[in-house]
Order: sequence, then structure tokens, then C-alpha cells
Amino acid sequence: MIPKDSIVVHMVQEFYASLWDQESRKAKRRSWET
Repeated sequence: MIPKDSIVVHMVQEFYASLWDQESRKAKRRSWET
């Protein structure tokens, strides 16, 4: 059994990881365009 807390933490980490990934892709695109 996995405690609910660790599931929530995992979901939050995944969420922030995907956000960070999108932001870094945008930043890379901007630097390429310049």
C-alpha cells in the first residue's frame, strides 16, 4: 500500500516537471529565434 501523501507528492512532482519541460522548450525556441 502506498500512502496517499506520497501519491500526491508524486503527482505534484510530475506536474511541475511537465511545466518546467514546457517552459524550457519555449526558452530554447526563443534563443534559437534570436
